[in-house]
Amino acid sequence: MSLTVFGLEFGLNLLLSLVFFCVRMMTNGFRWCVGLHFMVDLMLSITTTNPLTNPVIGGLLAIVACLLLGGLFIYLNLIDHQLLTAESAN
Repeated sequence: MSLTVFGLEFGLNLLLSLVFFCVRMMTNGFRWCVGLHFMVDLMLSITTTNPLTNPVIGGLLAIVACLLLGGLFIYLNLIDHQLLTAESAN
């Protein structure tokens, strides 16, 4: 592995770990970190497989990824709203 590839992979993994840390602090649980990690792995598998060779599998993976990512954002927005209302009540 070249030094450039190593540096790029290290930087991206560091960025992802910071995202996972922020999600952990926002939700106070590991369940959504695991879900987000699954989404990252799913998106990597979509980009590494050529959807032109099998467009049905590529399309299904893209739809599932979008639905899961949308659900994650909705949940995080609900948690954020609950935290804001709890802070304003105090």
